[in-house]
Amino acid sequence: MSILEDIKWQFKARNVLMQLIIVNVAVFLLIRIFALILFMSGYSPEVLWATVDEWVVKWLALPYDPHVLLYRPWTIITHFFLHLEFAHLFWNMITLFFFGTVFVQYASNARLLAVYVYGALTGAVLSFLSYQFIPNLHRFEPASVMLGASGGIMAIILATATLVPNMVVRVFFLFEVQLKYIAAFFVLIDVISLPYYNNSGGHFAHLGGALFGYIFMTQYKKGRDWSRWFNRAFDLLRSPFSRSGRSRMKVVHTRSKKSDEEYALEKNKLQQRVDEILDKISRSGYESLTKEEKEILFKSSNKL
Repeated sequence: MSILEDIKWQFKARNVLMQLIIVNVAVFLLIRIFALILFMSGYSPEVLWATVDEWVVKWLALPYDPHVLLYRPWTIITHFFLHLEFAHLFWNMITLFFFGTVFVQYASNARLLAVYVYGALTGAVLSFLSYQFIPNLHRFEPASVMLGASGGIMAIILATATLVPNMVVRVFFLFEVQLKYIAAFFVLIDVISLPYYNNSGGHFAHLGGALFGYIFMTQYKKGRDWSRWFNRAFDLLRSPFSRSGRSRMKVVHTRSKKSDEEYALEKNKLQQRVDEILDKISRSGYESLTKEEKEILFKSSNKL
């Protein structure tokens, strides 16, 4: 299978984690290709990156100036798919892949996109407001725009660590540590980095995303799924572009084998069973689950 065919398959299979990584990498590559064209055309480094800033960053990054934001409202979404530095993209995608893989295993593929988007939006709001109301940020923050996927990724990190806090992973192939300590480390780094001014707005965005991820997962464990509305709206937006085409679909009416009451009862019982399993994971870790409990958790991820 070629790289292009593999990318197409990821989108057909609706692998949200890989889709997020592909989109972020694709945007980065397109920007770099644009910069390469300018370089081959003889642009000096100063003029080259000034041109990239004028034609790309200006229209995709989220501005801190509210008056400018009014004329570029789409940047509320586009900014968290935008990276200019390779190191920024690389570490963001590595972190997204690691925590996203664990998240999907326990909380389903569908909820990953909702947490990523909601977390990035929450981080953007907190960063934007902090820039407006904290005088030191307004005076010393060198950047006038916000970009990067870190807010959404921090939401996934905290959501995952809240769901399976005692899960043990090996870091850099050297030592084992529980997810809750990794998440706490990320949050601590952002908190102690706030006074350095070089990226205070970014650290506020990280903390906003982290806060949403934590709250989302605590509510999810109580049976409140905040991703349902998002996924329904996203499916409606995506449906006109579906290759299947509604006009060519044959509608067949069949008699339901279960009443609404029976279906709701079964769903509630499944939710209670999943909650019990999640509580067991919190107390004793994933390895304490029986084979049957692991299968229930895996199968329920696409039903609830």
